Amino acid sequence: QRGDMRKDGTSWPHGVWFLDSKEQIQSLDPTKHLEWILEQIEPVQEKLAEIVQEQSLDSELSVFWIMPTSNEYLILKPALAKRISGINLRLQFSLYSPD
Repeated sequence: QRGDMRKDGTSWPHGVWFLDSKEQIQSLDPTKHLEWILEQIEPVQEKLAEIVQEQSLDSELSVFWIMPTSNEYLILKPALAKRISGINLRLQFSLYSPD
């Protein structure tokens, strides 16, 4: 969190909120995890947007995926893309090869 001390003695200049789906969703399909995260955010999206605006924060949805193989693809169905757009967060994918 912002202000917490790092191992090198400096403090973090920013804060982070985490929602982790790996204990909730037993699927290797990242879209299932995105759907779960959206289910958590959508009911509070107005309050979240208010906090972001009041505190002049940047906000994004970051997806970390270690792919099962080095050649994978990700398809977002239009309904899922619309839900992501509806919460007004940038979407970032961090994709990693299993190698």
